[in-house]
Amino acid sequence: MEGAQQPAWVERLEEEHDNIRAALSWSLGQGEEAELALRVGAALGEFWNLRGYYGEGRRWLEEALANSSPAPTAARARALQRVSWLAFMQGDLDRAQEASEEGLGLEGVERFRTGGGDSTAAEPLAKPLSSSSSSQSAVISTFVQIVLGLVVGARGELERETELLEDCLKLSQEAGSLRGTALSLFCLGAAWRARGDLERATELLEEALTMFRETGDQGLISSVLTHLGFTFLFQGDLERATATSEEAAAMFREQKHLSYLSEALDSLGWVALLRGDSERAGGAVCREPGVEARSRRQAGNPRASGGVGIRSRSSGRCRAGGQAVRGERSAARGDGHPSGARR
Repeated sequence: MEGAQQPAWVERLEEEHDNIRAALSWSLGQGEEAELALRVGAALGEFWNLRGYYGEGRRWLEEALANSSPAPTAARARALQRVSWLAFMQGDLDRAQEASEEGLGLEGVERFRTGGGDSTAAEPLAKPLSSSSSSQSAVISTFVQIVLGLVVGARGELERETELLEDCLKLSQEAGSLRGTALSLFCLGAAWRARGDLERATELLEEALTMFRETGDQGLISSVLTHLGFTFLFQGDLERATATSEEAAAMFREQKHLSYLSEALDSLGWVALLRGDSERAGGAVCREPGVEARSRRQAGNPRASGGVGIRSRSSGRCRAGGQAVRGERSAARGDGHPSGARR
C-alpha cells in the first residue's frame, strides 16, 4: 500500500472488498483466529483511509483488538495507530488520543522512543510477523505519535503539537526512516501554517514533497501538493497555488480519491474567485465529473483534510462550492459493516 503501485493495489482491494469482509468476519468468529483479523485489519488500514471507509475500518479493528491477545505485537501497534487515525478522521478525539497513547505505551514502541531502539528493541513487536527493524519501529512510533500531535493540535494546544511532531522528526531521522521523516516534515509544515508561519510551513512542505517523490507514495505526494496549494493561496501566490493544486487534482483523479480531490478543487475555486471568475469558482467542485456528494464523518474535526487530515485553523476553511462534496457516497462507507457482514 506504499509507493508507486499504491493506486493499483487500492483498486485491487476494492474489487476484493466483499471477500475481505467475509474473511474478517470468519476469523473473528473463530476466536483463536482473532490475531489473523488483527494483522489483516492493520494491513488494510491505509485502504480504508484512502477510500473513506472510516467507520467500517474502525469497527473491524476495534473488534479485532478486543478479541486478540494484548501482547505488544507489531500488528497490535499498527492496529492502534489505524484506529487512532480513523477515529481522528471521524472527529472522535477522545478515542484517537486513547488509542495513540496505548500504542505509544507498548513495550517495543516505548523502548524505541526512550532510546533503547536498536535492531533488537523492536523484537517484541515483531513476533507475530516474520521480522522487524529499528526503521520499522520508527515508522510505527512516528505514525502513532503524529496522530496524538494532531489531536492535541485540534484541541488548540499548538505548542505541544509542534513539540510532539518535532520529536517524531528526530526519531525518524535517527532511525534512517525516509517515510517517517517525510511524514513528520509534512505534518510540521501544516502545524506551522496553522501557527501563521507560512514561510517555514512552505519550506517544510517542500522538503516533505521531495522525499515523498523519492519514495513514490502517490497518496502522500498528492496530499502534500494539496497543502502546498493551500499555503501558496494564503500567501497570495496564485500561480503556484494553481500549479500545485492542479497537479494534486490530476493525481487524485487517477487514484480515484474523490473526497481528497475535492480539497484540491477548493483551492482552485478560491484562485478563480480571487481572480474575479465567480462562475468558475462556484463550479470548481460541483461540476467536477465523478465527484459525488459524500461525507467523511468529520463532524467536530476542524483539521481533517488532504490525505493526512490536517488543515489550517488560522485561515478557516478553503471552501468555494465545496459544501457540495459532503454527504455519503454509500451508507456502508461511513457506517461500518454493510449488510451481510458482522453486525
